[in-house]
Amino acid sequence: MLVVAACAAVLAVSGCGLPRNGATVTVNGDEVPYRLLGPSGDGPTSVPTGTAVTAPRVFLVDADSQLVPQPVQLDAAGLTPVVADLLTVLTTGPDEQARALGLSSALGPDVILRLIDVEGDTARIAVEATANGPSADRLPLAIGQVVLTVTSVAGVDRVRLIQNGKPLEATLPGGEQTPDPVDAEDYASLLVAGSRHPSKAEPAPTSSATPTP
Repeated sequence: MLVVAACAAVLAVSGCGLPRNGATVTVNGDEVPYRLLGPSGDGPTSVPTGTAVTAPRVFLVDADSQLVPQPVQLDAAGLTPVVADLLTVLTTGPDEQARALGLSSALGPDVILRLIDVEGDTARIAVEATANGPSADRLPLAIGQVVLTVTSVAGVDRVRLIQNGKPLEATLPGGEQTPDPVDAEDYASLLVAGSRHPSKAEPAPTSSATPTP
């Protein structure tokens, strides 16, 4: 599992608004640390009923040049910190476990991604790339990785790429370019067969958060 340590201290369950008497309450998704929203080896396996947010994903490239979602454990809480940390994980590239599965990244080590801000439902991302950046035929995969990864976060539906302070045209899977913000549907054709972009409106599990022994 890809892991990034985004906070110096691990947020305690008591800080998430969970009652001590065991009752289930509704928790605002923006206030839940994202490490609680997906499985991990040392944390809760589910969240209380009413939290309609799924864990974010990082998308990597398999041997058939298709995008594969990979779970991420984050300690960050809040929209912009989570997006920023996901970009850090994405640009760091696949870890040893992901590489063993044959996964790679079309972004390459010379691409730097930085979250500028989130305006409404659109994340503005600054892109820095050298001459050794993704080749033209790999650009849709590289941009697809960014778009699918960032829009896996609840509250972000579209991505606008910025380079040198100006909007950067996004290359779509068919090779066309668009100056408009792009979303997950624009790159759905690149997803590995049998996969889909994580829904951000699915109901959370019905069980209360329970620490894994």
